[in-house]
Amino acid sequence: MLQGLIGRKSKLMTVCVCILCIMFLSLGMSAPANATNTLAGWNWRIPLPTGNNLYGVSYGNSTFVAVGAGGTILTSPDGATWTSRSSGTTNDLGGVSYGNSAFVAVGGGGTVLTSPDGATWTSRNSGTTNNLYGISYGNSTFVALGQSGTVLTSPDGATWTSRNSGTSDYLLRVSYGNSAFVAVGGGGTVLTSPDGATWTSRNSGTSINLYGVSYGNSAFVAVGGGGTILTSPDGATWTSRNSGTTNDLGGVNYGNTTFVAVGGGGTVLTSPDGATWTSQRSGTTNDLYGISYGNSTFVAVGQSGTVLQSGTTNKFSDVSATYWGYDAISSLSSEGIVSGYPDGTFKPNAAITRAEFAAMLVQALGLNTSGTTGTFTDVTADSWYYGTVNSAVYAGLVSGMGYNLFSPETLITREQMAVMVAKALGDNAPATDGTELNAFGDSSSVSSWAVTSMEEAVKAGIVSGMTADRLAPLAHATRAQAAAMLYKLLTVLGK
Repeated sequence: MLQGLIGRKSKLMTVCVCILCIMFLSLGMSAPANATNTLAGWNWRIPLPTGNNLYGVSYGNSTFVAVGAGGTILTSPDGATWTSRSSGTTNDLGGVSYGNSAFVAVGGGGTVLTSPDGATWTSRNSGTTNNLYGISYGNSTFVALGQSGTVLTSPDGATWTSRNSGTSDYLLRVSYGNSAFVAVGGGGTVLTSPDGATWTSRNSGTSINLYGVSYGNSAFVAVGGGGTILTSPDGATWTSRNSGTTNDLGGVNYGNTTFVAVGGGGTVLTSPDGATWTSQRSGTTNDLYGISYGNSTFVAVGQSGTVLQSGTTNKFSDVSATYWGYDAISSLSSEGIVSGYPDGTFKPNAAITRAEFAAMLVQALGLNTSGTTGTFTDVTADSWYYGTVNSAVYAGLVSGMGYNLFSPETLITREQMAVMVAKALGDNAPATDGTELNAFGDSSSVSSWAVTSMEEAVKAGIVSGMTADRLAPLAHATRAQAAAMLYKLLTVLGK
């Protein structure tokens, strides 16, 4: 995100040097067509519509517009299919907003572009050569802001008036709500204004850079470096919240009764109120810089042209939204790691075999299944699991049952599954002290060869009991349990 023009550094900024300066298998058969909107699963738009970094995205006039490096502009009617547009500039574009029947994009060297539809763009005279990083619309006014405390206002995006912000620090993002504009920026800067013309400095309680701000559910939410999240009912008084991450957060938006914050390493956090946050798996480790909501979906954009869309994950007739494994199954199905049956079911309570779980694990970790040679006499070259089992063996994730046998069609037990996921943890395996299984009354039934792995898996939060005091290590694992373990494993690994 923004390093070069501002000269301030953060973990997220050092990954991308850009205008913003801080800007920024499957199990069973094919999945059913039924879908539901969920924030537990995010879908890559592949192939990517551009390889350039994307710094901002907005929705209006039934269209998503994303902007980025080198004057990149993309449009989409649904967040899924994207079209590249000619912006007429090679300057980086840092932000975009919609209001008064027009899109307005801003960027390097005071660039301002306007468009009625996102497809055709007109360059406007902003009256400044300072870099512009963010823009928002409210109270019949566009407010653009940027380098050295620059603030500009416009009723239509075409004619602009310079305003005195009272600060020389950079301003990165601005949002409107509760009859006020709130601008955030470097060093924890927060400014408020009723009209965009007169600004008041507020005490944010932090000196950490703030990269994004949004309004919803009667609250402003500001996000920034090191996982910083602040909330305010009015923009004047702020409360620090625990985000649960130390990754920089580059953007935040509100929609469908939910705040969604995005940031470094593919971080995605969700919250109903801005106070309590839940980490979601995005399926990418690319930095995310901006997010918008429209057409019943969130769209996040970021590093190297990354575009993610929420929702459109598989919905199975036997996995309701209240089912304990819903998030794991929905997320993994959206990534093609697990799938259902032709009748629209997932069969979450069905047992799975050793070969099936090995295939799931290999698929989840993205291991290469070609070129591996067989090591087990019961894993023949003509079997569907030949490549996946041997790939898992090569990666050190699985071992046999003795006598050079893998027993691929044998139903897998919970402790066997725990051993595989513990091996997948590698250097991420937590240190254990031998007390991890004490809460379970049946811990003595864990096989000696599985004890250490089970302790690691429990300590890492990947394996939990069937009840508070029952681990059931020798019980056959179900498809839902397998999905839950893989979901938690990938979360720990940051994938």
